[in-house]
Amino acid sequence: MKRSVRTPRLTKAVAGKILRNPPRSINKMAQEYKISARSIGRMVKADIEPFKYRKIHLLNEDTRVKLKARS
Repeated sequence: MKRSVRTPRLTKAVAGKILRNPPRSINKMAQEYKISARSIGRMVKADIEPFKYRKIHLLNEDTRVKLKARS
C-alpha cells in the first residue's frame, strides 16, 4: 500500500491557509507541514482548484465578419 500525504485533513488545512492568505508561497507551506513542495502543488491544483470559472465572450459568425471588415 502506498503512503500518501494528500489526506483530506491536510487538504482542508492547506485550503484554509490559502483562503486566509492567497499569495502564500507553496514552498513556505511545504516547509511548515514538512512535506514536499510538489505534494502541496499537486494538492492545490487537483483538490483545491484555485481558479474560478468565468464567462467569456463568444464570437458568433456575425461578429467575426464585422471584426474582419474593420481590420
